[in-house]
Amino acid sequence: MIGVQVKIEGDGKEILKQLARGLGQQVDQDRLLVPEYIGEGYYKAYALGKGLSAIVSRCCYKVDFSLKGELTERPVFVLQYDHISACEKEAADEVLIELAFGYGKHQHQQAREKGKMVKSVRVFIEQDWMEEIIPGNRLNEKLFTFLESMPGKQLRLPVSPEEKLYLKEIFSHDQETYWDDFYSVIRIELLLEKFIIRLIRQFSGKPAYLFSDHETQRLRESEAALLKDFSEAPPTISELAKKAGMSPSKFKADFRNMFGLPVYQYYQHSRMLQARTLMENKRMSIKQAGMMVGYSNLSHFSAAFKKEFG
Repeated sequence: MIGVQVKIEGDGKEILKQLARGLGQQVDQDRLLVPEYIGEGYYKAYALGKGLSAIVSRCCYKVDFSLKGELTERPVFVLQYDHISACEKEAADEVLIELAFGYGKHQHQQAREKGKMVKSVRVFIEQDWMEEIIPGNRLNEKLFTFLESMPGKQLRLPVSPEEKLYLKEIFSHDQETYWDDFYSVIRIELLLEKFIIRLIRQFSGKPAYLFSDHETQRLRESEAALLKDFSEAPPTISELAKKAGMSPSKFKADFRNMFGLPVYQYYQHSRMLQARTLMENKRMSIKQAGMMVGYSNLSHFSAAFKKEFG
């Protein structure tokens, strides 16, 4: 396995320069091309304002690759989204999308497997910025203590339908133009906003639901089956529960606790987001978008869309 080690400190541009030195490459306009012996792709750094920065990357790896983060004196919080699939399209049905939040006071290792396509967004958050968001010394009293109690000292959460949409939009605007940079920065900030709202709710007194790795994987597989094809009727609760290896009642409760909505509300919300994306980005007509997400009656689709988005 080939590995590079960087310090998780400073902003994303400085971290990108460290990575470039480790790979023997040069950064050009905040963009680093991955050397051919490692894979095909890029890393791109963004400045988001005081205390915030990000690195977006997309790479199909030809070798096993490891990016390690060294211990640092002052923690930098890291919000990370990873979309991992097979490089080969015919094997791309297995997709992992995950969100993790931790801080750079501890050593981190990101292993990238040969033959995998990894689309990644890393947002680096300085402690001063986070203290403004979580005031009243709750950062030290609660957040650090909470993260220390998590496996790997990271909070891991399912990715919401909106976050999936923002990630998709970031990687559809990754060209080297001012407009694509502007578009991507807005989506990165929306990801951060969405996460911070979830984090604040985490400290509102509502207990957190923690799942084992096995339960998490089964629920993710069931969610993927639920959203696989909006043009067809969705799987039944019984079918999804069987896939997750749970009773229907336990599946419904665990699904809601993990993804924040009952099964079919989650399905409908995701379905309407897909329809909106088809109309906005694919320039489809209302009728075309409705048919693509399984509606044969245009008035029913219009009513559902209005109910969702007003």
